[in-house]
Amino acid sequence: AELEREAMRRHGVINEAHFLETREEVELQRSKFEWIDRGGLLGSMIAAQTTSEALSQDELVNTIGTLLIAGHETTTSLVGNGLFTMLRHPAQWQLLRDDPSLIPQAIEEMLRYESPLTRQPRLLKDDVELGDRQLRRGETVFQMINAANRDPAQFDDPEHYFPGLIDFLH
Repeated sequence: AELEREAMRRHGVINEAHFLETREEVELQRSKFEWIDRGGLLGSMIAAQTTSEALSQDELVNTIGTLLIAGHETTTSLVGNGLFTMLRHPAQWQLLRDDPSLIPQAIEEMLRYESPLTRQPRLLKDDVELGDRQLRRGETVFQMINAANRDPAQFDDPEHYFPGLIDFLH
């Protein structure tokens, strides 16, 4: 847990006080299992604590905290980024106004073009070799989602916003 908090603090992933507050609340609510739908995701995760494949206490609480934070933060950012994108691309905005059936594809393209997640930190549980580098257990590594979303090997013109014209490869 301390390694994870230090990694988050170093990389500014989320506000540490909010994370710790969320963690404490999840731990408190975990002891009151009645409020959780036992058939839902959280209920299944908590019920699995009695199996041989149980998550550690830290893994369980961190996963639940991430789910709670991620669902709000990414949606809020997508709405703001989408509005910003439309303001910067008035011709595309007009295209959507003229043909609202393109809105689902435009949202997918917004996820690619102005993704609410640009990187995703991971804490290494084991030593691993990546290319010619040796990465050690406890180090933080990042998945650079924004780089993948602008990959010219996947997109003909990755620096331009095209609602409805791009396959959903992001």
